[in-house]
Amino acid sequence: MNYQEKSRTYTVPEALDMAVHMAFFMDGMLVHSAKLSGCREQMDLGNIEMVTELATYVFTLIDLEVKAAKVFDGNYPGVIDYEVSEEFGKWFATETLKNTSLPTHEEAYQYLVKAVYDFFAQGPAVTDQEKVLLRRALGISTGDTPRTLVLEAYATGSGEVPSPAYLSLMVDDWLIGELHRLLQAVDNNGLTTATVGIDTLGIFKWDESPSNITCNELVVDQDGTFYITGLLGFGDYSVETRALDITDIENALAGEFPEVNNPFKVSNGRLYYSTGGNLEDLVSMVEDRS
Repeated sequence: MNYQEKSRTYTVPEALDMAVHMAFFMDGMLVHSAKLSGCREQMDLGNIEMVTELATYVFTLIDLEVKAAKVFDGNYPGVIDYEVSEEFGKWFATETLKNTSLPTHEEAYQYLVKAVYDFFAQGPAVTDQEKVLLRRALGISTGDTPRTLVLEAYATGSGEVPSPAYLSLMVDDWLIGELHRLLQAVDNNGLTTATVGIDTLGIFKWDESPSNITCNELVVDQDGTFYITGLLGFGDYSVETRALDITDIENALAGEFPEVNNPFKVSNGRLYYSTGGNLEDLVSMVEDRS
């Protein structure tokens, strides 16, 4: 990710910020100025080439900074020029001296992503949800966080439905986006719930019997929770999942769990959710069937 790959237009304030970032890049790098002179000779690299290479990263930094600052409504917890820009210059020089070669673009990019995240995420006032939004804004991968969600379900119709039941589904960007779209519709229109028909999320299952109850509706409540219903087409059999807070599932998928009364558990590539003390039973039921 270097300047040749950039195509957007930068505002005047952004251009000024980039100039300041570059000055602090140089300020940090010049801590090793004497040693760098000899290192450049070994690399057959001129001072202009090294400074030009360093300058390419002001584009990367300003883009990351703008994305991160939006999460906090433009508020900064400190001075980014000292805490990120200058430190990046020091790191750039240190890595060059250590390896007798310039850092790769990927190495520099990953350094800046982490540095910007650490800068904005510092301090006890930053909430877990803000950290989730910050990671998402910076494109930070959640690593091996499971994307398969297993939700406890229960009978709601007049027919006999074996219990406990559960729904296993993939949580992808579409589903998260749909949840937020429905919640926005609730807020904008003064509704108590918003519902969309859906039959592709998965099939409800239970402990002893195969299931032919497919997902019927995705429901989002005004309190920010959602649940999924299932209905058998030719009978009174119906089930629905336990309600789950949208923010809680986003936090959990990002690796952030409640410290007290945690209703989630990660096991064998799945993220389980249950309330009322049934979490371990749910995990056992699903994994015994696997």
